[in-house]
Amino acid sequence: MNSFSLLLAETKWEDSVFEALIPNIWVFLAHILASIILLIFIIYFAWKPTKEFMRKRKDVIQKEIEEAKLNRIESEKELKETREFVQRTNEEYNAMMKNAEQESEELKKQIVGSANDDAKMIIDRANQEVTKKHKEMRLTMDKEISDAAIIVAEELLKTKIDKKANSKLIDSVIEDIKKN
Repeated sequence: MNSFSLLLAETKWEDSVFEALIPNIWVFLAHILASIILLIFIIYFAWKPTKEFMRKRKDVIQKEIEEAKLNRIESEKELKETREFVQRTNEEYNAMMKNAEQESEELKKQIVGSANDDAKMIIDRANQEVTKKHKEMRLTMDKEISDAAIIVAEELLKTKIDKKANSKLIDSVIEDIKKN
């Protein structure tokens, strides 16, 4: 083979490859146009709605995150207020209990003081009564002794005075006094 036929064979081979890849320019342009239309169709009907859905989903998630932050802040605020309320309530309870203890202690002192005063009055009355009874008994005894002495003196005057008779007379008067 000569060089011309080689060159011719190479040119034919290149043309056949070119013709195999692009058989017709109009078919090639139709394929390109169809691909562009398909790409536009995919972008318009698939990519844009998907992108819009993703944006909306992102907005919803962002909104929920913001709401969660606000809820957390509100919860922390309410928790703080609740703790302060519990602390105030405990302080008020402790103050009330302390006040009640003081009042009960004062009442106890008043009751004990009143009971002591009443007891002193009762003791004083009892002492006065005992003193009165003692005085009455003393007067009664003095009267009985003087009556007995008078009786003994009368009896002595009636009888003869000797030691033995005197003792007997005193013993009988004492027995009479014991009986009465």
